[in-house]
Amino acid sequence: MTQPTFDLGTLFAAAQMLGGGSLALKDVANENAKQVEALRPFDPIEVAATFGGLLTMPELQSNCVRLEVLAHLAVAYCQGHKKPPTKEVSRWFFEFGSSTAGRMEDPAEDVFVSNIASSRGNFRVIDGIWESAGFYLQRIINVVEGMPAGGDYDTLRSHVYTLLALSDLACERAKLTRYQLGNQNPETSLSAKQANSLNARRRRVCFETDDLKARGISIENLGVFIFNLAEAVKLRDESVGNSTLERFPLLAREGELFLVLPTAISVTIRRYVIEQMIAGGMRFALASALAREYGEVFANIPLLGGKRGAPIELQRTKNGLVAGATTSVDVGRHLNLVCFGETFDDIEKTGVAGFQPNLEGITNDVDECIDHAYEHSRKDPNFRDGLTLVVGCGIGRGAIDFVNDRPRVNWRVECLSASDLYELSWLHDFKPLSLWRLLDAQDKVEAHGIHLHNINGLLNMVAWARKLDGHLVPHRSLPDDFTAKDAQLGIMIQQNSLRDLRYEVATSWDAHVVQDVTGRWVRVRKDAGAFFEEDRQRPIYGSKERIGRWLPGVFLTPSRAWWGSIEVPEETSGHNAYQRWKMLMVWIPRMAPVLEEALPQLPQGPLLLHAKFEGNVGEFEDDPKPVSFEEAKADIRVSVDEWRDRRAAIGLPWRDWPRWQTGLLAAASRPRRSNFEASSKPSGICRFPRNTAGRKPSCF
Repeated sequence: MTQPTFDLGTLFAAAQMLGGGSLALKDVANENAKQVEALRPFDPIEVAATFGGLLTMPELQSNCVRLEVLAHLAVAYCQGHKKPPTKEVSRWFFEFGSSTAGRMEDPAEDVFVSNIASSRGNFRVIDGIWESAGFYLQRIINVVEGMPAGGDYDTLRSHVYTLLALSDLACERAKLTRYQLGNQNPETSLSAKQANSLNARRRRVCFETDDLKARGISIENLGVFIFNLAEAVKLRDESVGNSTLERFPLLAREGELFLVLPTAISVTIRRYVIEQMIAGGMRFALASALAREYGEVFANIPLLGGKRGAPIELQRTKNGLVAGATTSVDVGRHLNLVCFGETFDDIEKTGVAGFQPNLEGITNDVDECIDHAYEHSRKDPNFRDGLTLVVGCGIGRGAIDFVNDRPRVNWRVECLSASDLYELSWLHDFKPLSLWRLLDAQDKVEAHGIHLHNINGLLNMVAWARKLDGHLVPHRSLPDDFTAKDAQLGIMIQQNSLRDLRYEVATSWDAHVVQDVTGRWVRVRKDAGAFFEEDRQRPIYGSKERIGRWLPGVFLTPSRAWWGSIEVPEETSGHNAYQRWKMLMVWIPRMAPVLEEALPQLPQGPLLLHAKFEGNVGEFEDDPKPVSFEEAKADIRVSVDEWRDRRAAIGLPWRDWPRWQTGLLAAASRPRRSNFEASSKPSGICRFPRNTAGRKPSCF
């Protein structure tokens, strides 16, 4: 077996570009002088928009570096009025593949399209190759929404939401869906189909002002994101990863706007908000608001698949923002979280793709937090070992040479970003002890003299192990002549294993917002407790905002959102209340399509069904007398109040719950018999006013 022929220099250059670095445009131009000279006779807007259109293609996600470089070069060096012919565009794409820009193209590590959930709806954003672009943008959007009402804050919000609306429109034109995957491998050249559709791709990012007005998108609000072509030559001294074009990704021509970097929307908004806050003397306030946002994030996730409500509150020290918390995850095993926040020091120089500077002081604060957790945990008489996760809570900047290698007996220290911790926490079938087992396995592999080369962190290692059914060494892929000498060279872990994990988390929970009957956009995600695969595939979601004591659910049809909420007696346990909620959310998906077909005059927009369960819900004082399915069905009495603001209250006066539930159990052997038979007979649960024209049904 021969030594692998990968170039570590190229690998580290690519990693730097993706998570904490940039690519000097001047160096690229010097390296490709002949191609850059060929750009000069062409129109900068036409060429840049052509590559901008290609950036909307999922098939070219892993070519993002090359395409963004070409868009930058077009703006910086094109000086003519010619439209680029297809042959030239294809040639530039191919030839730049052998340059540094092409060599920096790695397999995609995330979804192609993220979703930003807000109080104004959902907005799709193309991630490109920016590290966790959607996650960090969501943090900034949440901070912006929490800013005070009025004045400059309202102006800032309007600008941000207008650019998000433009991004969503570009995604709509490209027929992109939230959490969609792209091609995980870079392409060497444009296919004939791609080359012959350049005009159509260019139109995706070209917006006529009349079209924008018709969509309610303010051209005035977009003005703060328009690049000044008179200063295009200055781009030549800048770097892709922290350029003026990334801050101002729109080009303007009379009556038209061109989004030439649709993959930069996330970084554009992050930089704009930071820039505006710092200009207003609000650097400290922004850092504090971001710290509070991360506190909310950690409090509302099942931390590493465990409990919610982690008390992480970043506190200011003389060196920055730090927080620590420790919990026991098993007998003698302690998990310690140490988080450090973003202070925005030198952000003007580094941008969001650079590295955080001056971390020496924070390093000492982190060490103190770890030492405190270590000493406290060692007092546990059953102490076995501990693990510290050092979590960076920022806006995308990298951190290097950060944690001191201080020895602590039976104590590990691992580093990861807040976005990676978020992904791990929402991963199905992952628990805190899963992490222990993984790290123990890694130690055993290393003890056998096999080094695992993993340049993409803990999340990538978890994803790699899941692909191998819990193993770390791909036994089936090893050649028959693999020897101990080969093992010393190590095994290179697939660097984008985390792509599939991120996609799994994004699509299995499908977090977004849905409009309720009051017009508010409410955050929802998939219900993890569905027992049947059929129900898991249905668009059934649980809300994060309560109606009364309990969280509502929602079922989405192509026509509307069907919200469901429950009301149970005060003494009902949480478990039994949840079972009633699940019952309602089984009924609604079966009822809604039938009702929509039978009642075409239903009001447009979301509807709410509020089910009131009465009686001794879910409790059996003694063995109840069994009843038949027909008898149980006869006990059901459905009454619906008048429609009020798209709400219908359905009363279910089943006071003899034990008797009714035994009827339900008796029918368990034939659960699909009726699928809530009343839903197949809407006339049984609906009455209309005599003159229904133009009126809402009073009930169903």
